[in-house]
Amino acid sequence: MSLDDLTQIDSTRIFVNGAWVRPTGGGTLPVTDPSDGLVIGQLGRGTPADVDAAVAAARGG
Repeated sequence: MSLDDLTQIDSTRIFVNGAWVRPTGGGTLPVTDPSDGLVIGQLGRGTPADVDAAVAAARGG
């Protein structure tokens, strides 16, 4: 993955089974700058179902 590829990633998605997918709950978590507390971005917030899907994929199921 190149730096150009990284700039094209929708950070509100999560990486499961080799693909960027929306979290099942659709939620996000704010990313804050620790120096001033300002929100500088959003990350996808996975759910327990997302974790189960990722674990199943990792196990080959």
